[in-house]
Amino acid sequence: MQLRFVLLYVLLIMRCNLGFAQEPKVVNIPVHHTAANSGKEMYAAYCAACHGKDGKGDGPVAAALKTPPADLTILARQHAGKFPSIQVHRAITG
Repeated sequence: MQLRFVLLYVLLIMRCNLGFAQEPKVVNIPVHHTAANSGKEMYAAYCAACHGKDGKGDGPVAAALKTPPADLTILARQHAGKFPSIQVHRAITG
């Protein structure tokens, strides 16, 4: 449950702080709700566009961002596979 709120918070912060290198064409895409207990489903819906299918920061939206998305495979390796929510929150919010 806490992971769900962390991911939603991350999405909200990212939506407010996205910086683009050039003016992209803005496309509104409807939000597809996911199961709160499915991290895989939530990642595919909310994170993969920037972080990539494999979490390496190479998603289709990554090139349009001023700050490249983090390689989450490194983050996972550095924290024994755990998601350091406080560290990620601080990295996003500065």
